[in-house]
Amino acid sequence: GALQRFLVEAARQKLPRSAHDCSAGGFAVALAGAAIGGPYSTHGFGAEVRVPTEPGGGTPEDDPALLFAEGHGRVILSVDPAKEQALLALAQRLGVPAASVGTVSAPGDSVAITAASRRYSWPVARLRDVYFNAIPRRMSHVDEDRASV
Repeated sequence: GALQRFLVEAARQKLPRSAHDCSAGGFAVALAGAAIGGPYSTHGFGAEVRVPTEPGGGTPEDDPALLFAEGHGRVILSVDPAKEQALLALAQRLGVPAASVGTVSAPGDSVAITAASRRYSWPVARLRDVYFNAIPRRMSHVDEDRASV
């Protein structure tokens, strides 16, 4: 579809710095994935974003859907500010809805998301710890369980 053509052409033109799919975990999980960096990075980057909402805002009950809905066809891209307008113009030319929703901040900062009802924030260092140490942390409980048998 149009999104795939857009992503291929954007990559060909070297416009995005990163791309994260929202279909597994939604907007908040994709943004956290982008912020923590890959397994070989020594730090992540913070971000300050506003989740697009319907005109008139929303209620606290809207936040889970805005943050975690796993719809296909949504991608979070990061882009050098100098290339932002070119990326948005490409999206418009190919018929792909796109909007600038925030900024990348300093390494090790926090991920902050303003949703319909409030602002949520998580330190990148904490996100990295939860993500990269999840399996070792879980496996350490297995060893403790065996030791007590």
